[in-house]
Amino acid sequence: MQFIKVTDQVEASTILIDEVTKATDKNQKVLWLVSGGSNIVIFAAAFNKLSQQQKDKLTIMLSDERFGDVDHPDSNYFKLKNAGVDFTTVNSIPVLTSSVKDFDSTVMKYNDHLEETLNESDFVIAQIGIGTDGHTLGILPNSSAVNNDKEYVFGYTGPDFQRITMTFFALRKVNKTLVFCLGIDKSEALINLRDKDLSLEEEPAQIFKDLNEVYIINSTIGDK
Repeated sequence: MQFIKVTDQVEASTILIDEVTKATDKNQKVLWLVSGGSNIVIFAAAFNKLSQQQKDKLTIMLSDERFGDVDHPDSNYFKLKNAGVDFTTVNSIPVLTSSVKDFDSTVMKYNDHLEETLNESDFVIAQIGIGTDGHTLGILPNSSAVNNDKEYVFGYTGPDFQRITMTFFALRKVNKTLVFCLGIDKSEALINLRDKDLSLEEEPAQIFKDLNEVYIINSTIGDK
C-alpha cells in the first residue's frame, strides 16, 4: 500500500489514465471497476481521454450501486452518465436493469455478472474511494457487508439506501487498486488507515492493507 499525494483532480485523473493505458497496452480484456462519489469526476475525465481502441479492450462495471429504478437520481450509473460518460462507446454492465426489478434478484444477477467477468478478464483494475467515516465500496462501518466472505456481491439495507456492493472477497481478486480520496475532510480516515490498525468493522478501508497492489491517491498525506 502506497500513499501518493496530488494537488487536484486533474493530477489524479492523469494517474488513472496512465494506469488504464498500461493495462490496455498489455492485455486484451481489461475490467475497470469504478465507484461513485468523488470518483465520478475523476473517472469521466480519464475515460473521455481514452481512444476507441483502448475502450474496445475495456469492460466497465460499478463496484457499488444504490438500488432503485433505472437511472434514478442517486444511482452511480446515472451520475456517471450525467458527468459526460458515453457508455455506448464501451462494453458496460449496469447493476440496475429494466428486466430485473426486485432487490434480491438484482443482487444475484450482478453477483453472477461480476464473477463471470472477473474470471474472463486478463487484468482487473479497481478505482474506488474512502468516505469520511472510513467506508469503502458500498461497505459501511459495522454493517452486515463487512463480514461477507463468500459472495462477489452483497446487498443490504443501509441507513440511507438499499446498497448493492462488491465484497472484500471479490476485491481480493483485483490486480491493481487505485483509491482516490481527495479533500481535507478525508484526513482522519486516511491517517487512521496509514497509522492505525483498526478492525474492518470500525474502518472498512483497512482492507487495503491486505491487498497486493494498492495506491492511495489523495491530497492530504504521503507515505511516512
